[in-house]
Amino acid sequence: MAYADSPQVTDPDSNVSHDGSTIVAVVPVCIPVGDIPALLAAYDPNNTNHPLASTAKPLAELILDALIAAGYGDS
Repeated sequence: MAYADSPQVTDPDSNVSHDGSTIVAVVPVCIPVGDIPALLAAYDPNNTNHPLASTAKPLAELILDALIAAGYGDS
């Protein structure tokens, strides 16, 4: 399963978006190469019902948990 590398979440004060307009935090998401085909096979970018909650929720949670572990938020 994928995981976010919490210790590698970068300080937003040192990162600017590609267009230079927004200060950002970078959250490295590590996905085992063996898991990628199944993730992509289950995703249809042209279908408004994709990604499925069973795929999207765990990915969203690991990103949010990494932000919390890096010191953002109260939880």
